[in-house]
Amino acid sequence: MRTAGGTSSAAPPAAPPVLDERQRSIVFGTIMLGMLPAALDGTIVGTALPTIVSDLGVRAGAGSS
Repeated sequence: MRTAGGTSSAAPPAAPPVLDERQRSIVFGTIMLGMLPAALDGTIVGTALPTIVSDLGVRAGAGSS
């Protein structure tokens, strides 16, 4: 944005935040803890799904039209 005098009043772009080693470790650990339940869920469901399907007696392609 320019003012009447022709100078720019916009602030210079801010530098990205700099994290020290401790903060990076906390962020990384938090992300890993967040991904753990999803990985466990995929593993458990993937292993149990054939048993669930056979117990319910679902035929292959029974749900498609």
